[in-house]
Amino acid sequence: AGIDPKSLMGSDTAVYVGCDSDDFSRLVLEDIPNIEAWMGIGSTPHGIPNRISYHLDLMGPSAAVDAACASSGVAVHLGRQAITSGESTIAIFGGVNVLCSPALFVMLSKAGALSPDGVCLSFDDAACGYARGEGGAMLILKRLSDAIVDNDNILAVLKGSAVAQDGKTMGIMAPNSKAQELV
Repeated sequence: AGIDPKSLMGSDTAVYVGCDSDDFSRLVLEDIPNIEAWMGIGSTPHGIPNRISYHLDLMGPSAAVDAACASSGVAVHLGRQAITSGESTIAIFGGVNVLCSPALFVMLSKAGALSPDGVCLSFDDAACGYARGEGGAMLILKRLSDAIVDNDNILAVLKGSAVAQDGKTMGIMAPNSKAQELV
């Protein structure tokens, strides 16, 4: 966006980060002889947005979002709500996922949630599970009128967002296409 981070100091900027796994935290904190004072806040999911807010001196809402596969999408929605409600003028949002342990792979495999061939076929009749991966991305959101006035580098325009739960399905991890259409 071309925004100088120093210009955000003391602002009402919101930070929402979707992160639904604490693999890294568990890995770090299992090494009991080498635990240091700040490892907890530095390795837990809630520490991610709060660390960003701390280092950039941001005064808006700051929260980790754990909504499983929808975590980053919910972070987008919360950022948009913070702006539309007037709570924040800018929202920094995104998601991060690291895979440090085989435990969740084993559990998801036993539950039949993972694709047996490691291929994710979203919205395809041949879909038979999903494939896990690592990654991270952060984006900046502000009112379009403000971004134009501030001469920001605008890469996309968010027209809206919504969040809902699928309700009762064939299984707690199974999606409900009808419920998702309603959103």
